[in-house]
Amino acid sequence: MNMRNILVLLIFIIIVFGIIYYLGYQSKTYGNGNILKLVIYNPTNCTVFSPFQQEIYINSSLMNEYGINENGSNVFFFTNLSNITRSILSSWFAGYYNNYSIWWVRLPSSIPPYSNITIYMYIGPKEENYYEEYSPYVGISSYVYNNYNWGLLSIYDNGQFVFDFYGWFYDTKDNWVLNIENGNYSPTINGIEMLNYSSSQGSYIEPPNNGNIPEIPLIVEEAWYYNGEADANVISMYGGKSVVYAAGANKFGGATPTLYNSIFAQYEYYFLHPRLYISYIGDLGNIQLYKGPFIYKNQSYIYSYFLVDFCNDSNAYAQAGYLVLNNTPSISLLGTLESTNRTLKIEIDRNMLSGDYFSIGSGDGSVSTSSQSIYWVVGRTYPPYGIMPEVYIENLS
Repeated sequence: MNMRNILVLLIFIIIVFGIIYYLGYQSKTYGNGNILKLVIYNPTNCTVFSPFQQEIYINSSLMNEYGINENGSNVFFFTNLSNITRSILSSWFAGYYNNYSIWWVRLPSSIPPYSNITIYMYIGPKEENYYEEYSPYVGISSYVYNNYNWGLLSIYDNGQFVFDFYGWFYDTKDNWVLNIENGNYSPTINGIEMLNYSSSQGSYIEPPNNGNIPEIPLIVEEAWYYNGEADANVISMYGGKSVVYAAGANKFGGATPTLYNSIFAQYEYYFLHPRLYISYIGDLGNIQLYKGPFIYKNQSYIYSYFLVDFCNDSNAYAQAGYLVLNNTPSISLLGTLESTNRTLKIEIDRNMLSGDYFSIGSGDGSVSTSSQSIYWVVGRTYPPYGIMPEVYIENLS
């Protein structure tokens, strides 16, 4: 046998053993656990845009039946029964609440109107730790990892792989960029300090992707704190990269930055004029779309959100809301919009959504000042009309 034939034979043996090992591993993975089929149905006449983060609830009876760990560590989601471990989806365990375990899963594709896609949930033996084995695709909320407390960023927190934007700011910027637009100070990082009582300060943060956002319906949720007399927190979306002051559209806001050509929600806590605004500032003019009440107290913990929704080629609308709390807002508040103080749906011109960037800004005035810190931010694709696709569960094991 010449060298060429020997080489061909060795390559053939390597390929055969590789196939045997791969199939054996797949069989082991499939055979040691349970698989649930999840049919995800879009009940609306609008497309569910991609990327999309699907909220999935599993009740306590299913958890007990299939041996799901209360910390979600023996669960992952995937798309291909013939190639399980190579089709794992990015998922983030949000915790166990009111007899339900909750995951957010980044779906592999959009869902047309009145259509469905199928994914699968794999449940392994209770001793498995898929956070470690399949990082960064399988992850857990830092809040849950810290026993449902505000605490250190977990090494298994993969929120930036699941959501459009994600930042957890306990003793870290989590790779976000803090821009000090006006003023001179060194921010502390226990929550990103945006203001520290000096007059006419202004700063804004951008996520690790430079603030770039997809051209899809979007909701941004955040937790923050202020102490003092003024001025504002602003969520700015679909803008350009240049920065102006929100006060250009709303009179109040001091040196709070917002993106030019953006639509934004302004949470104005100036003690003489607390207001919630939805406004646009840019080439189309300085346009105040909504003005309503905002609770003022000398210090407050706030959960707030701003969303823009549109259906295919139809007109768009914007909506904002908030809760005032007594301590650091829990990230378990994600998606709980119905329990907040919220505006009506404000119809907007789609031309206001021409830009590609997002930021969160903070500012105060020349006389009245405050401190302000942001604890966490989540940006995710908003479901049509706020209606999350329906999930139907079937056992395959």
